[in-house]
Amino acid sequence: MLRIISGTILFSVGLLGLLIGFGGTKDYGPAVDLIFYLVFGLVPLSCGLLLFRSHFARKKAGALETSEKHHKEIFKLAMQAGGTLSIPEIVSQTSLSVAQAEEAIKQLVSKNYVEMKLTEDGVIVYEFFEIRQRVESNKIPPPLPEPDKQ
Repeated sequence: MLRIISGTILFSVGLLGLLIGFGGTKDYGPAVDLIFYLVFGLVPLSCGLLLFRSHFARKKAGALETSEKHHKEIFKLAMQAGGTLSIPEIVSQTSLSVAQAEEAIKQLVSKNYVEMKLTEDGVIVYEFFEIRQRVESNKIPPPLPEPDKQ
């Protein structure tokens, strides 16, 4: 937030400096006008824009890092589950909320890591075909069966 406030102040000072710089100081000559234009116009304006840019770039990088963590959690769970998951399984066995799980799966589907399928029971499942192939070819041990609840 500090970057936004600082950027706004510098941007405003820069605009004001540019407006005043165009009017000129008239008493001191063109060299002083140029220095005034640069110091009180272009420099603050540029710094303000850079602060805005860094604020939004940092937000975007944070979001990307978060989605990568979500993808990693989902892949680990898919390995344990044998390559097929549903949204409720993801939500119940990871730290993701329903919205986060849906968004992460949507991204994985768009990148062709996962395929959405509809079971005969009408349940939407997501198949991680690479993991599924490795499980079927015995390169990855099959998932452990869940203990019977008696």
